[in-house]
Amino acid sequence: FIVKSIIFKIISLPLILIGLYIAIAGFISFKTKETLGIDIIKLKTTGIYAISRNPQYTGDILWIFGYMIFCNSLHLYIVGPMAILWFLLAPIAEEPILFNIFGEDFNSYKNTTPKFINYQSIKKLFRRKLK
Repeated sequence: FIVKSIIFKIISLPLILIGLYIAIAGFISFKTKETLGIDIIKLKTTGIYAISRNPQYTGDILWIFGYMIFCNSLHLYIVGPMAILWFLLAPIAEEPILFNIFGEDFNSYKNTTPKFINYQSIKKLFRRKLK
């Protein structure tokens, strides 16, 4: 309807799969209670959290964007950006709470790790994998 090209379908599938992989990797690195913020023991800075402070949100943004393109639905073109905006804004609300819990450990982590996965964090990931 808005996007008619098969190329957009082909592009959307990797976005969906990569997004789901990143989101699930972030989720499984925590216990359920930690993910929900109920039982926070220590600041998670390893694994996928070494390349992004918010891999679950990054993954959710990617798969939602891919799903919007794949489904080509006017409804998703309205609701999808609102969901993406939610995932972009959520860390702004969460970071003061994390600072209150973890103090300078969080500030140090924040200064060395990007909020979302970006080009620099992907380079960092590949450098670690090649070592």
